[in-house]
Amino acid sequence: MNYTDFIPLSLDAIELREGSLYVVPQESRQLKVLKVLKLDSHGAHIRMYSNLLDDFPDEIDQTMLWIAGRDDLGAELGMGHLPISYQTLSAWGLRRIQHGHVSEDELEGYHVWQEAEGGYF
Repeated sequence: MNYTDFIPLSLDAIELREGSLYVVPQESRQLKVLKVLKLDSHGAHIRMYSNLLDDFPDEIDQTMLWIAGRDDLGAELGMGHLPISYQTLSAWGLRRIQHGHVSEDELEGYHVWQEAEGGYF
């Protein structure tokens, strides 16, 4: 894997799209998978999966994505909803892999965040 592929890009170059799957490098030199659930004027609402990849995938089987629960000791942390500002997200070095879909179940955390008038990281 060539980590020069992760030089931060402008948000336009990343092509943020609701439902799309991306990979982001981790300190372990593995790739973490995330999905953009919603985009708004302040940032992106993402779902971060527990899956870690060793190499860039040509595509990702969405049925294999999962988020570790409390009982998944030693598993990589995932999050069902994470509101990230565009400024923060632009420094992550995202790479788009493919377009996907967002189910209503995946938006549960987003709706809770809306009701609580939450902020962004």
